Amino acid sequence: MRTKLIWWDSKSLYFEQRFETLHDGFIRAIAFSRNTVVNAEAEEVVRKCLENQKSDDNDIKKPELREDLKNWIEFDQSNSNYLKVERGVEL
Repeated sequence: MRTKLIWWDSKSLYFEQRFETLHDGFIRAIAFSRNTVVNAEAEEVVRKCLENQKSDDNDIKKPELREDLKNWIEFDQSNSNYLKVERGVEL
């Protein structure tokens, strides 16, 4: 499995995870995941991680929001709203 930070907003980090077979590098599945940051800004978390790498290039270069990730974020929000209605939780 290969995991890569592909984007962030003010409160969440978004990762792409690729499941590949070792012998031929074939991608078996791709998954997105969102990690929500509590009591901090996501960009600050990224900055701290870069500082911990002790690299000469610690500039934060936020990637462009990919269309597939944008669609996934919209789906995730829509699905969350659906589940809230289903449970009778106010939006």
